[in-house]
Amino acid sequence: MSDTFCPAPWLAASSITNGTYRPCCCYNPSKKDTHWDNSLEENIKGLSHIRKALLAGKKPKECSRCWYLEKLGKSSIRNSMVEMFLDRTDEILNSTDSKGNTTLVPEYFDMKLSNLCNLGCRMCAPNISSVLEMEIQKNPNEPWEKFEMPNYNKSWDTRALEKIKNLDIKLLKFTGGEPFSNPLIIEFLESLNNKHEIELSFITNGLLVKDSYYKLFDKFKNITMSVSCDGIGEVYEYIRWPGKWDKFNNRFNKIKSNIENLNVVSIISVYNIRDVPNIVNYFKDTTLYMTPLHTPEYLHPWVEGILTTDFLKDVDHEDVKSLINSYKDFNIALFKRFKKQTTIQDKLRNQKWSNYYA
Repeated sequence: MSDTFCPAPWLAASSITNGTYRPCCCYNPSKKDTHWDNSLEENIKGLSHIRKALLAGKKPKECSRCWYLEKLGKSSIRNSMVEMFLDRTDEILNSTDSKGNTTLVPEYFDMKLSNLCNLGCRMCAPNISSVLEMEIQKNPNEPWEKFEMPNYNKSWDTRALEKIKNLDIKLLKFTGGEPFSNPLIIEFLESLNNKHEIELSFITNGLLVKDSYYKLFDKFKNITMSVSCDGIGEVYEYIRWPGKWDKFNNRFNKIKSNIENLNVVSIISVYNIRDVPNIVNYFKDTTLYMTPLHTPEYLHPWVEGILTTDFLKDVDHEDVKSLINSYKDFNIALFKRFKKQTTIQDKLRNQKWSNYYA
């Protein structure tokens, strides 16, 4: 098997908020010809070039996120997929012809149905956060970065869920936006007849998880919940505006008492690189995954050019190595973009970056 092999284009399917069909959440499509409004057969065929490349040991540019993480010494989605489907390798090979076509059908679904969200996180984008979308629309004269704005037929999501409902779903994952902002997701989960056969997973900010949901979750084979948190106290409130730390803390503890398979995911950017020791200490009793921000590049952890990696060397966490390896030399052009974007949002949100890291 090639060193670049990944089972995702065979056994997994994912979506972007505009309805683009893709094999996983990290895949960046170079073509727009795979969409959940197409038939499943069309979409499977549309990824044949990726399957062919991976089997040949090549690194498709669409998969650059995984290549980046692996270069930093960080485990990637590809690594996780290889481990998850290790016993399916022969089946994958036997199902695939020389052109990359396969007879297999996805059974792992990672769905990002809309940009509906209750937060406007600093490192996020309007096509993933409706709060950011609204902030930009209400202030069109600000010199914003060139964001990808939402542009989709909003009914594609119901059609996509109808397509996968009758498939042999093994694992079902929902992200966002904020998945619990979207009532369609709970409605869909309640409608499934084979809940006990499905592993359920969420990436959520945790603020909208209702007590009533836990009874529904108990009907599934198991559930994993990844709660996003990128800072402690005031740093959390600065990044995850308009979220409040006390509310997050209360909801997180509630989730912790109800969900056994719980972890925290933290995207490390310029806004929280200095808060890493606090993040690690606060979540010392919970599985924590920290990942250096990949895009937008102007918010990468080291963009200010005033830090060395020395302060991280005594932090006891396995992800520190990848944070150190993400170090980049100062780039004045990226720094100016960081300052511009930060200044805009500081003004609109009545916040001030220098209050946190003077």
